[in-house]
Parts: sequence; C-alpha cells; structure tokens
Amino acid sequence: MQISDDSDETVILVGDGEIAWPKGCLLPRPMGVRVLLEAEDREAVWARYTWVEQ
Repeated sequence: MQISDDSDETVILVGDGEIAWPKGCLLPRPMGVRVLLEAEDREAVWARYTWVEQ
C-alpha cells in the first residue's frame, strides 16, 4: 500500500530483523487500523487505496 510518493527509505523492524522500507508505504497507526477493519471487503480495499509492487 502506498500513501505518498516519498521513496526515501527508513529502517523498520520485521520479526527479529531490520529492513529498509519506503516511507511512502508506511501507514500512520489510525489508518492501518482502519484498513485492517475494512479488510473483510477485500475488493473495496483494493479499489479504495493505492498499491505498489514490492
């Protein structure tokens, strides 16, 4: 999911390791919770948000 065009990377913790991830693909917590709550309607989520290939 992409929320901005910011391609600068930041380091995030995934599992027990760190990876570099584009800042434009990090969601603010309230938005992340909203997307998770909407996930039951997958087609609407795919249509409502911008997605990029990783």
